[in-house]
Amino acid sequence: MERARRKVQMFTAEQVEVLRSYLAQKATEPPPQPEMLMMGGVCTSCVPRTDEAEESGYSLKVLVAFRKRRAS
Repeated sequence: MERARRKVQMFTAEQVEVLRSYLAQKATEPPPQPEMLMMGGVCTSCVPRTDEAEESGYSLKVLVAFRKRRAS
């Protein structure tokens, strides 16, 4: 069974210019700071460890309090 080949995408000069200006604008913006990150992304990154700890018998409140004490 032969795989279908993708079509080559052609860009116009205008599209390239728009992309170039967009990338130049993004290059001058500062990177996002941690306090600006969405809470969902932070929670998603912590979920596997949180699940393991909850299976061990820890509650989420205990884990948050432990984390606060450890951070200070």
